[in-house]
Amino acid sequence: MFDPEFLTNKALSERVSAFDPQTPQILNPWKVDTPRQEPEPSGIIQPVQFLENGDIVLRMVASGVRKVEVTSFMIAVRHFSIELTDRGDGVFEGVLPAGYGLAGNVPLNFLVDGALVIHPWVPVQASSGKIVNFIEVPDPETPYVLLRDVPHGSVSREVYWSETLGEWERCFIYTPPGYHTGGEYPVLYLQHGGGENETCWLYNGKLPYILDNVLAEGKGVPFIAVLNNGLVRTPEDREGDGFRGIEGVITKDCRGLVESKYRTKTDKWSRAIAGLSFGSMQACYIGFRHPELFGSVGSFTYLRSRNYENTYAANPHLDILRDAEAFKKHYKLLFRSMGGEERHMNEFLEDDAFLAASGIDVLDSHVRRIYPGQTHTWNCWRRALYDFAQVVFK
Repeated sequence: MFDPEFLTNKALSERVSAFDPQTPQILNPWKVDTPRQEPEPSGIIQPVQFLENGDIVLRMVASGVRKVEVTSFMIAVRHFSIELTDRGDGVFEGVLPAGYGLAGNVPLNFLVDGALVIHPWVPVQASSGKIVNFIEVPDPETPYVLLRDVPHGSVSREVYWSETLGEWERCFIYTPPGYHTGGEYPVLYLQHGGGENETCWLYNGKLPYILDNVLAEGKGVPFIAVLNNGLVRTPEDREGDGFRGIEGVITKDCRGLVESKYRTKTDKWSRAIAGLSFGSMQACYIGFRHPELFGSVGSFTYLRSRNYENTYAANPHLDILRDAEAFKKHYKLLFRSMGGEERHMNEFLEDDAFLAASGIDVLDSHVRRIYPGQTHTWNCWRRALYDFAQVVFK
């Protein structure tokens, strides 16, 4: 019999992709035909090969199967599906043409005889509550995500007790270059999207490299960035979109850890909150409910939370945005961004009208960015973080 402590202790479930235990698999009615026998392949292959003409060759060893497909994952500017061809030795090979215009972080689905599998020799990242394969395609528009010969910050892993949740939680904390030489720093609490976790801004979003490069370019103020798991819940939270758990974690539990252990400035003007997609809803919900704590808010999608209905009346925490004078008193920055090909563009434009009604849209403290050709992917949110990091805390 297993000791219950070992079954529930998060030290044993912790891994590079997540802190909480793996969620259950959702079974699908896939049918796999009887496999045919194939000779075992030999030699060395490159699972991902970038060609000079811009094509990307994908390969997978799959002896004894009938069909291997690679498809785009979730929301993409250009959806694609290619079938890999059996070379005759059990190695399936296909090409993502340069004409697809892929760039940046590109998650992939590998389907073997219709079953979704993880390719063990292609990089993986956390997304949609599970591990997925991805490739990084050079993006000439985002050189700031690259590792450069510049001073680098540090990333620390912190485990703390959450009174809000009644359990241990984990966060990652980025401290800028020079932090260890002294001084106090402002703090950004930055949230990920739905189905993701506290690792995603580090690995999917390239946060450490982006912030290192912003500082090396002399474009921003050094700050600490705190990354929490936004999918936590209290018993009172409505399933799916309840934010009481993450609100308590950020405003009380994690903030207490950060401000007691790190050299931080503790006035509200030196504290910001931001997020992407689901995390954008959380940032607006928490940031505008707590003007005593936060002086800047970043929304990397749109303002409203979908707790009950997608209306401003159902989001009373946004009422402070109906009064420009009240807004100017409590906040020095509202940063909003959206991909030019986003499916949420209508909501973003509705937010434009909402802010225009109060006159906030013309304030210097309101920063608005649209990224042409981008959609609901990390390639858009990397751009948002780069721009946001240049204006927050100035």
